[in-house]
Amino acid sequence: ALISEFDREPNTTCYNNDIAWFTSNKSIELIETNEIDSVKLLQAPVQTLEILKSAFSVSHPHADRKFDIEQIITSARPRELEHLSYTFTVSNMTLSGITHLVRHRMQSIIIPPIQCVDHSRCIIPDTVQHNSEAKECYVRILTQANEKLAQVRDDVTLQKYGYYFALSGNVMDVMTTMNARELMLFIRLRSCNRAQREIRDIATHMLELLRQNCPDLFNFYGPSCVLTGVCPEGKMTCGRKDERTQRFNHRN
Repeated sequence: ALISEFDREPNTTCYNNDIAWFTSNKSIELIETNEIDSVKLLQAPVQTLEILKSAFSVSHPHADRKFDIEQIITSARPRELEHLSYTFTVSNMTLSGITHLVRHRMQSIIIPPIQCVDHSRCIIPDTVQHNSEAKECYVRILTQANEKLAQVRDDVTLQKYGYYFALSGNVMDVMTTMNARELMLFIRLRSCNRAQREIRDIATHMLELLRQNCPDLFNFYGPSCVLTGVCPEGKMTCGRKDERTQRFNHRN
């Protein structure tokens, strides 16, 4: 049944003989971990606080309390934050890292088709980079995988199965737009020590950029232990609440 579904899919231009990366003579490019996940903030509201104040006055028409960002942050339904949108690009994000990003449903995300992944570009973990024997084995396996991929390319009946040659360490560039409410949840979960390393680094970098843009708002953001003062991980806690609070808590 699975194969029949693929059989009905049309061929894409990514799998043709004119695509340079889809050849067996392209050497493997190893990307070190410090070269992945370059984050850029492309778009942010110009009048962030003014938007929040207007949203707060509409959502609290009879409130005598003065505008307070912390009151919005701690609200059970901070709808005001949904009126602030931010667009990011992340360069050289691994396919495994992308799976963590797309789990957040409240975003507009652009990811290249999997058929267009550059199979010759792959990260090399630090533990492999510093072990010559492991590195040699790693490169050999990647090279052999690309040679098999070239064989698939040369067989018209097999080209559509090139999907399965994509590796978790292959990289792509992605673009996403989230509102400030979803960003609060994303950063709360993904900057936690229990998060996967790559998505944690991305979330932390995004927060740094957001704080540069509007510290009055985003100084409140951080992992759960900073945002709420309580670690939700139970017995799986990292036990470093004080250290994380010192790093992320920039409130005045």
